[in-house]
Amino acid sequence: MTEILVIGNSHVASMKTGWDLIKLEYPSVRMEFFAAPVPHFGKLQLTNDGHFGVADDDAEVDEDLAKVMLRLNKRTRISLESFSMVYWAGYPWGLGRIISSLHALNQPAIDKIDDRPAQNRFSLSAFQEICRSAALQNKPSKIWGETLSGRLTLIPMALPSEAMIGNTAPKGMMPWKGYAERGAPISRIFCYYESIFRDMTSEHGINLSSRPDEAIGVSGLTKALYSQGSIRLWNGEPHQENDYSHMNGKYGALVLRDLLDASRGM
Repeated sequence: MTEILVIGNSHVASMKTGWDLIKLEYPSVRMEFFAAPVPHFGKLQLTNDGHFGVADDDAEVDEDLAKVMLRLNKRTRISLESFSMVYWAGYPWGLGRIISSLHALNQPAIDKIDDRPAQNRFSLSAFQEICRSAALQNKPSKIWGETLSGRLTLIPMALPSEAMIGNTAPKGMMPWKGYAERGAPISRIFCYYESIFRDMTSEHGINLSSRPDEAIGVSGLTKALYSQGSIRLWNGEPHQENDYSHMNGKYGALVLRDLLDASRGM
């Protein structure tokens, strides 16, 4: 039996519902989930003995955090040592910040990546430095590689849904919306950053999953059908209609299938 743990923030909901859709296809796999929404997930700690969750030491325990974890997971900590693989879903890997920064600079075209005619351009070397800086700031801390070398796979936060194109989008989605509506090569930008981030994480024995080809829309964003009907981690209720960042169980199933089928072929 292959034991897999999925950790992460609210984006774990799509993985959990996705696993329910496909688990009968993988009878030799048992999958558990240990998640919390932002900002609670960011307060969890990984210790040198391989335990992850609410700090359990001489320091004062965060009672509110403990209550959240008990409600969602029925426990406050979990040992990572008993799992053959750990998937970190919804990993905030920094691409969104890069897009926001470029948007603030009036969306410059990037040499050798963006062929659109534009007065405002970035050299590829300048963009590479932006990407390297973002990757350095957002890669997992050293303890993750030391504790889970070869067993941790990051599942980056999905690119927003292309359902926002032509519609009113929340403020945080405007950079993505602007890039998509202007026909920017989002997939090329994604792949360039992905390569840099993958190189950095692999140095520490950490894997990076690729987004499923089937989920990529014409715009480079995620196809609209994969955000429709997404649910909240907290209570299982549907997200608002203009929530373009969370994906549904169909998306989670695509991601998990790709990871599980790849591991079968190893």
